Parts: sequence; structure tokens; C-alpha cells
Amino acid sequence: MTLLTTPMGAPATTAMLTDHYEFTMVRAALRSGTAFRRSVFELFARRLPEGRRYGVVAGVGRALDAIQAFRFDEETLNYLLERNVID
Repeated sequence: MTLLTTPMGAPATTAMLTDHYEFTMVRAALRSGTAFRRSVFELFARRLPEGRRYGVVAGVGRALDAIQAFRFDEETLNYLLERNVID
């Protein structure tokens, strides 16, 4: 898989579509030994557009494929290490 880069040179992988909080939580889980337990996560929309009473869900298969393929490669890990985001 060839990585794209952002204008600032950061690797643009799906693993980077997160915020610093998530990396902090992974660090805590690794340190406490809970990182390899079976876990449950949610994928949701925060709110429906104004005037909508229900939502239609599409793309669940694509979301599951993306989660299944989610990986950190060496280049991305080095990027995060160099910036002290992970240790």
C-alpha cells in the first residue's frame, strides 16, 4: 500500500484519521495491559440534520472493511514517535 502525504508531509493513512485523545487512550490501555482484551466500539452520527426525525444507514460494509484493514505501518509509527504522540 502506497501512502499519500498531506501538504505538511504527514502520512495520510486511515490510521491517522483520529485525534490525540485516541492515541492517549491507546497508550493508557497498553500501559495497563487492557489493550488486547476484546472491546466494543460505536460508529455513530452526533445528530441528524435540522428537521429530520430518522436517518438512513448506508455504507456499513465499507465501514466494516475499513475497520478490518485498519493498521499502523512503520512510517506512520515513526511519524508519531518523532512527535512524541506515542512512546
